[in-house]
Amino acid sequence: MQQCFGSGLCRKSLVLWGLSGSGKTHLAAHYVTTNKQSYQSVLWNDGSSSALIRQSFENLSHNISGYNQERPAIEKVIKWLERGRNSSWMMVFDGVPGAYDVDDPEDFDIRKYLPACDHGHMVTTTSDLHLRLALSDSEIHLKGVDDITGSDILLRCAGILEPEDSGKATARSISRKLGGLPLALEQAVTLLSYGIIRMDDFNRQFQQRFSSQTLKTPTKKYVGSYEKGRTLWMVFELSYGLIQRSPGAAKLLHLAIFLSPGSIPSVFGHMPEPGVPSDSAFETRVFGAGLAETQSFGLLCWLDKLRWKVERFGAAVNELESAGFVKFCRNQSDTSIESLAVHALKKTYTKA
Repeated sequence: MQQCFGSGLCRKSLVLWGLSGSGKTHLAAHYVTTNKQSYQSVLWNDGSSSALIRQSFENLSHNISGYNQERPAIEKVIKWLERGRNSSWMMVFDGVPGAYDVDDPEDFDIRKYLPACDHGHMVTTTSDLHLRLALSDSEIHLKGVDDITGSDILLRCAGILEPEDSGKATARSISRKLGGLPLALEQAVTLLSYGIIRMDDFNRQFQQRFSSQTLKTPTKKYVGSYEKGRTLWMVFELSYGLIQRSPGAAKLLHLAIFLSPGSIPSVFGHMPEPGVPSDSAFETRVFGAGLAETQSFGLLCWLDKLRWKVERFGAAVNELESAGFVKFCRNQSDTSIESLAVHALKKTYTKA
């Protein structure tokens, strides 16, 4: 990516493409984080649907001076990016689906969200080969890491600083079986780093499951390759089996899947205040959030009761986090959860 964008402010575009779980989003986020000082503005969009892109542009338009509610948000943002004085910006469309993965391909055309100017940098991440060809941008095809790199990552995260030959062989075997997929390695690394499972046990259990089961869930639109998809599914299955040992963690996972991406209503993310009646506070916030009429109201009531059992609530959160299915972002004092993230493939697995 450094080579593609290099120096200068002229218009440059890049497509990061490859199988789901190959590290496209991680690479884009790493570039943005390490080079943000080079840009006046960085605009990150969830590109998985036209509705989410429109919402992103709507949010962005409110940050532009002279906001006019009567003017379409998409038009306003694009015109703002096209201004000559806004010559240094980066815009990312993450997780853009292909034409076969959306209900109305004609309505969802990523190109209509791109400004027509000779400045600015743009990155699109996608798993779709046809979209990559249609955009005609520079490209990077992500295939994962090699066996040696993958094994080094596993050994380091397992806390094995001076591995014996048998340990090296086991780590390399796991890396090979996982196909170098960053998402699969990340899942394995989480289990190993928390000490939930030993490396040789992980290798044995994964091999047993992989040899005895076939992938029944239709994931071609998400993965694109049967063997890669099967690999991810087996890793998820190992982690999910650990989550199911704790009923609290399992329910918390399904609630995380139910909630909108990246956000949690404040009533669920913090511990209750001393002296505040549980029922009244909960009902006020739930009705205010418009969640009382949803099918998951019973699950939300269960969560509120769990919150008052501090040790059980903390244990459920820790077990869910240590299994690697959900990433929690806490505030600086570590007293509340401000946001959460669940990978799209993990959502698909959980719902299957």
